[in-house]
Amino acid sequence: MKTHFCLAQSRLQKQLRLGLSYCLSLASVFAISAEAIAVPVAPDDIEQNHTAQVLITQQTSDKQTSDSDEQAPASQESASSPTAQKSPTETETAARRIQPSYNINFTEGAGHEGFASFGSFFPIFQTPGENVTFLEGRVNVDTDGDFGGGLQAGYRTLLNDSTILGAYAGLDALGTGNGTFTQAGVGAELLGESWDLTLNANLPLGNARRVIDSAIQAANPEFVNNQLLIDEQQVDEVEAALTTVSLDGGLELFDFGGDSSLWGRSGVYFLGGEASEDSLGVRASLDYRATNNLRFEAGVQHDGVFGTNAIFSVNASLGGRPRRAYDADDGSIERRDQLWARAAEPINRTNTVLVENRTDVEILQEDVAAINPDTGNEFVFRHVDPAANGVVNGVLAEELIREGTFEDPLNTIAQAANVADANADNIIFVQEGNAGGGFTLPDGVQVRSVGPVQELNTQFGEVVLPGSGSGNLPTVTGQVTVGSGVVA
Repeated sequence: MKTHFCLAQSRLQKQLRLGLSYCLSLASVFAISAEAIAVPVAPDDIEQNHTAQVLITQQTSDKQTSDSDEQAPASQESASSPTAQKSPTETETAARRIQPSYNINFTEGAGHEGFASFGSFFPIFQTPGENVTFLEGRVNVDTDGDFGGGLQAGYRTLLNDSTILGAYAGLDALGTGNGTFTQAGVGAELLGESWDLTLNANLPLGNARRVIDSAIQAANPEFVNNQLLIDEQQVDEVEAALTTVSLDGGLELFDFGGDSSLWGRSGVYFLGGEASEDSLGVRASLDYRATNNLRFEAGVQHDGVFGTNAIFSVNASLGGRPRRAYDADDGSIERRDQLWARAAEPINRTNTVLVENRTDVEILQEDVAAINPDTGNEFVFRHVDPAANGVVNGVLAEELIREGTFEDPLNTIAQAANVADANADNIIFVQEGNAGGGFTLPDGVQVRSVGPVQELNTQFGEVVLPGSGSGNLPTVTGQVTVGSGVVA
């Protein structure tokens, strides 16, 4: 038994030594092969490769984390809304974009007939909520059926969170039935949410004064000696386009809620150029804004050219941008939006040419002797005043050769008839009172009294004799003989 156990143990040890020998031989073969194909690597390279491997691993980890963070809100948005939504920036921009608008207006005031206006406000370039370049045009028709209109180019920009700064320049035209006036207009403005200030100036172009009718007339008649002296004057009916400069301000007085409010407006203005006189004027009005698209204004103005006049206007518009188109929870965007809404309003100005209709008088000659246009001779007046005392410059009338002058009138018509020449140029002019007894009137001589209004035809037209029209007639006792003369 023991012998068999030893044999078995010896055989097992032999086999183990053989297996171990095989393993060592195989390891040697692998070691030799690896050494033959491997490229030697420096220790620094080994360290750099190790660092790069760590960075790559870290970047991969960060990217996976970022992707996870981006996927989470997307998943939440997908869960809360099945459709894509606009960003707030796009919403604000759309709300602040000014759209074209159209308006109809009726205005009544001084310097023009009442007129209806059909206009439009058209943005050309704009950065919504920041600035806008625009055109504003209109066609007018007044109550006389005359047409006019205008075109302005303007620019408005948000100066700060509470103020819009604007400026414009343009042309206006007005037909009057007798021609057309044109003017250049410029202006600047400051617009707040509840206030504004506007400066406007208008300068007529070309001939600003037009004579539509002209006549030569006699004026300022006066008696001197035996003559009637008159002034020759030219009377022109004139239309004149005025130069104007105005400064107006407005302030919101009451906010009735929603889009309804009441504003007060006042201003000063200058009228000059071809005006009858340079004048400063003032005006004040109430402006009721029923909605953003409907306004009523009524007030009064006064100046030295047109006097005191009522002013009235009504304006209805369509389009533009709603006043409260966008609201934010904190109200900041809403206030700015309400301010920017004013950039879509029409320019605050008088959209026509102010024209003064007047009569201009120019004296061409002074103290011209009145002439009988039928004979071409001067009129000769023999004056009679029953109340005259017969003393001229301290000298008794009996001692003078009396001609019946205005300064030394005769006492009776008979005396005047004796010195009057027998022609149509001689006129006996009698004051009230007892003008003596009967008389014989030479042929062609006229007798006129101060009782009725006495009109005389002269080389410059009709003239009223000075002192006539008193209603008091002279009296005569005795027989009157009249040839071809006239008694009036």
